Amino acid sequence: EIAALLKTEVTDTQLNQIARVLLAMFDEGPVRGISALPEEESQTMIGDFLRHAETQPASLCICELLRQLSGDKRFQKYYGRTVSLLNSLKSRKLISRELTNGNAVDLAEATGLPYCEKIFAHMQSDFEKGFGNCGYLIKDEQYRERVIDLFRHALPLQKMIHEPENEESSSNQNLNYHKLSFLLQFLNPYPLCGTDLVIAAMKMPDTFCRTQAIRTISEWCTVRNCPLSELSDELCKAVEQLKSAETDAHIRHLIDEKGL
Repeated sequence: EIAALLKTEVTDTQLNQIARVLLAMFDEGPVRGISALPEEESQTMIGDFLRHAETQPASLCICELLRQLSGDKRFQKYYGRTVSLLNSLKSRKLISRELTNGNAVDLAEATGLPYCEKIFAHMQSDFEKGFGNCGYLIKDEQYRERVIDLFRHALPLQKMIHEPENEESSSNQNLNYHKLSFLLQFLNPYPLCGTDLVIAAMKMPDTFCRTQAIRTISEWCTVRNCPLSELSDELCKAVEQLKSAETDAHIRHLIDEKGL
């Protein structure tokens, strides 16, 4: 039992494993987690965990648990200790080091550590592992176009467009469709950024790419508070071409629903 174990001396490895279990308990999914425990028991357990964490080396699991604890009103009495630990030198060194591998971005945001330069460099060096951080970088105006350009060069767009629609795509090709649609959702607040990628997505045999492209265009119209005809002639033409060629009933309905 975790509560009993925390009353004893634990190793670094054990504390990290305990942090992993506690993180799962904080995820109040279909089965109740830490809320299923009596309040006094859960409070004591967290207090004992923090006591160990103050003297043990930092780990990503421990830091993530500290981040969640700091925002959980149920454990407000530990707020000062959790924030102090999360912002400690050992935690910040770990987070800074992990950023070079594209990890710990949420922790960097929580501690105020700059992260854009490191995770962009990681995305450049290992796009397959780093593309998932595009959402963090898109928010920064200095990196937005650089990230979009990185996707332009990393994705084989023409090959993706000409993939036979009725032929099962390779796993790599399916992942490329996912990468493109993943990026598009983060472009929603920024009208006309990456317009060429949105148009390319409308030509993809992958239905999710086409769906996300329509959603992004609709969001752009909302942000600009204008109809598509006033947003972009190029996009207007591309949507008309899609409407005339689209065979998926859901996408046709979505286009009508969004008034495009």
